Parts: sequence; structure tokens; C-alpha cells
Amino acid sequence: MVLPTVAILDDPSALEVELESFEHADVVWAGQSVDVMMDVLPVLRPRILVLRLVHLGRAPITRARLLTTLAQADLTLVTYRFASPELLGALRDEDVWPVQGPLTPEALYAQMSRVVIRSPRTGAPIMVGGRSVPHLSLVRASESGVFCA
Repeated sequence: MVLPTVAILDDPSALEVELESFEHADVVWAGQSVDVMMDVLPVLRPRILVLRLVHLGRAPITRARLLTTLAQADLTLVTYRFASPELLGALRDEDVWPVQGPLTPEALYAQMSRVVIRSPRTGAPIMVGGRSVPHLSLVRASESGVFCA
């Protein structure tokens, strides 16, 4: 099973303890520097970003959207402790969601389910449309190995 990849902009020492037991995602990067994160995101391309609001600086909306674009992330979670309703409303987008922190592994897993359901990148191929009559006859022929009298 391929795990979704996550990059985290927060204090790594605080997160390692919680995320060591988290088996539902692969944390590919964790740090506190927005500049370093901007450099590594195009290479790592994590599906999910977790960004702490205080690390986004004076232009959190612009930075959150820029980081989402650089990573081509399916979901960006911006964690906050205290923020104005206006800022939270401006942050909220189709791919960017403000979440009151600290973000626990359980809360991250709950948010990740939205990504897996909305846009699977890998996994079993999804069949569109019905089977053709010749294909169904082949399936029936291969399954009819038991003869009833």
C-alpha cells in the first residue's frame, strides 16, 4: 500500500513523538523554515502539507497558496491556536483548510481521508462504463468450469 506523503512546517521535535506512531502517512519533510520548505517542495511533491500559521509570516494567505502550488499538494492544512475569523475565512479554499491546533495524528488521519476519497493518485484502476458483450462472454466461459447435470 502506498502511503500519502506529508510535509510539515512546524517544530520537528514536537511532532516526532506524535508522528512516530502514525502509520497512515509518510512524513517526507519537517522543519520550521518556509524558505527551505520552498526549495524542497518541488522535488518532494507531498500530497499533504501541514503548515503552522505562525511560521507563514506576515502574508500567511499568499504563502500558504504558494507552498500548495509548489508542492502540487492535494490538501494543505494550516494549523493555528488563535486567529481572526476574517483570516480563517480568507485562508479557506478548495485545497487549503485552517484547522485549530495542535494537530494530533488522529485529526490528521481524519483530514487525510478527504484527500483519499476526493482524488486518488494511485491504486487499482477504476473502470468507467460497462463491460462489453465479448468480454462478458469470456468471463462467463472462464467461470463455467463446473458442470451441473
